[in-house]
Amino acid sequence: MMEGDGLGDRVAKAVHEAYDRLPKSGKPAVPREWTILAGVVLCDGPSWQVVALGTGSKCLGAETVCGDGTILSDSHAEVICRRAFLVYLQSQLDVLAVTGRSTVFQMSPMMSPKSAQFSTELFEADSSQLSEKCAENLASGATTGAERVRSSHGTSEWWLAVNPNLQFHLYISQTPCGDASIFDIGTKIDGTDTAAAAATACVDDTPTALKSAVVESGDGTTGAQRSKRRRVEDVHRTGAKAVKGSDGDPLGPGREYHRTGLLRTKPGRGSATQSMSCSDKICKWCVVGCQGALLSQIIPPIYFNTVVVGELYDLVALRRALSDRLPEDMPSLPPGYRVHRPQILGTSLRFLHGRERSDLFVSEDGKKPGPAGASVGWAVLGSGGALLDVTNRGRKQGVPKKQRDVHIKYLSKLSRVALWMSFDNVCKKLSSFGSVPPSDPAELYCNAKQRAYGYCAAKAAFLAVPPFSGWVGYGQTTQTFPRLALSGSS
Repeated sequence: MMEGDGLGDRVAKAVHEAYDRLPKSGKPAVPREWTILAGVVLCDGPSWQVVALGTGSKCLGAETVCGDGTILSDSHAEVICRRAFLVYLQSQLDVLAVTGRSTVFQMSPMMSPKSAQFSTELFEADSSQLSEKCAENLASGATTGAERVRSSHGTSEWWLAVNPNLQFHLYISQTPCGDASIFDIGTKIDGTDTAAAAATACVDDTPTALKSAVVESGDGTTGAQRSKRRRVEDVHRTGAKAVKGSDGDPLGPGREYHRTGLLRTKPGRGSATQSMSCSDKICKWCVVGCQGALLSQIIPPIYFNTVVVGELYDLVALRRALSDRLPEDMPSLPPGYRVHRPQILGTSLRFLHGRERSDLFVSEDGKKPGPAGASVGWAVLGSGGALLDVTNRGRKQGVPKKQRDVHIKYLSKLSRVALWMSFDNVCKKLSSFGSVPPSDPAELYCNAKQRAYGYCAAKAAFLAVPPFSGWVGYGQTTQTFPRLALSGSS
């Protein structure tokens, strides 16, 4: 049934097969292009199902980021996959609202749904004051009302629970950009390379050339003898840049080029980005969960049990980046949240359209393959069928420019505003089962997120720990938008 007998191989094979079944739209134009693939596999005992996929390696520069929530600023595979996973989770909530049953969710045995009530103290405040407070908190990392207003959804008393028998496995075809991609690539002695050939590729979409450090023995030998005994040592490098305010990279030769453990931002198209590296984002998910602020108002945090990595796998670097940078415990975390350390596994299986495999292809003009411009997001829908969302430069692919802001069907279903509107619709359906966030057409996106007190408190606890206190982002410029008044958005 599967090649290899390990969990990592099984997860990778399931994701590869799901990707192979997708149509060609958005996939790399082989042999000219390659991409990175990420997927989420749901495991319920002997039952396995791939529920979300994402491809991509691009990120928009700060100058091209849009403030109305309609454009994806970060299209790396892990981020696209996680957004597709949110679509899957929302679809499961939709099914629960309609049928009373769900693969993922169940009524919490700890409390009655109607006993969970949202406090209205915060929401009776003047909307302009709330917007100003939201902007202040986005800039400072604080949480609106977390100290003075408590919702039962900010504690462990969610009226919805995740099926305890489920496990979620995250697969990534290539090691995450940022800290996880900095690792030793071996030593050359007298021209013999002891490193794996696969470790010479660069993770990010703006490759950094490898420069070797020459280490010679100072034992009085002749120049010819020293030449024969010369050693060349280096590390695999990342194009992700250390955030401003940190010690930064020393940029020395070989192993002295990078400093490990730092927060990093992704390289982008044109101008620099404010998007944190995938290593940093996955590490954050290990504390606040991968469900995001909106969903955390009605469901508990969801953590990936396993992270499986394909190309450029280095266990030491992955553990450092995704787990070891976190403290043993964060006492200030609200109930229900924890410091989660996923099992990290490799796989012997290689992604057909990955960068490593692209070396097997030779284009007619002899040009080196490059990263694909398009990204694919795919998710299983609880009502049957699946969502396929293909984007390019952060927008839904194939939509004429003059139609982009006319109808909701022209938006990427993975965009912030589309996910927000979908969440609002799900909450309306769930209102007959239990307490849900109030719906206000004039509400801003940042206000809706700040209502997730438990999540915001967990995020604040995470950001208080070095090096995460140096976390950067686009702040209020990309979060102070209302729901769109587009055709089809009723």
